Amino acid sequence: MKTLLSILTFFIGALCVAQTDCKTDVVITVTDASLKNPVEGAQVQLGNGVTEGLRGTTDATGSVTLSARCDTTYTVKVYKEEFEPSQTTVTTRKDETANVAIDLIPMSPIKSSGGYIDQFIVRVYNPVNVPIDVRFGPTERTLVTHTIRAGEVWESEPYQNISDLLLWISTGRVTKKYMTKPGKAYQIEFNRRQRCYLIKEVDVHK
Repeated sequence: MKTLLSILTFFIGALCVAQTDCKTDVVITVTDASLKNPVEGAQVQLGNGVTEGLRGTTDATGSVTLSARCDTTYTVKVYKEEFEPSQTTVTTRKDETANVAIDLIPMSPIKSSGGYIDQFIVRVYNPVNVPIDVRFGPTERTLVTHTIRAGEVWESEPYQNISDLLLWISTGRVTKKYMTKPGKAYQIEFNRRQRCYLIKEVDVHK
């Protein structure tokens, strides 16, 4: 009887160890949100708030593979110089490879709207995760729609300083109107209270 109990205890213990040691791969692929190019050298952290986090660095293809516990929900955090940090969650499954795709938005500085003797251009930066449409032109009748992709800077053609350069952005029924100024630049931001996008005049690099 003792022998049988010992054997059962051994197999139950072995089964618990096998379940505890179950591992599966998590493949994280990081790309540039604006150009969709792979981001090499991004620092990736995988943690669940209980055990010590796993770490890795993306290769030339923008990917890194980490070995994680099965049936566990992890937070994936990604950092890279000159990019906005990003994070998401992933749940692992036994005998399944978990694939995670993350877009990083570049933090490239925007230059101020170029000031010239008789003309200037307007620059608008879109740091949010989705493309945004803005309308721009010297008068309301001549406004032209321009799509600014995530993480990109849109630049107008040169205009005369005497022109009234209008910059509009619409979210649903809400339209925000701006009058641009020489020597300034503009950045899109999301107003959570009003639940609409705004254009903010920002201090930027010359």
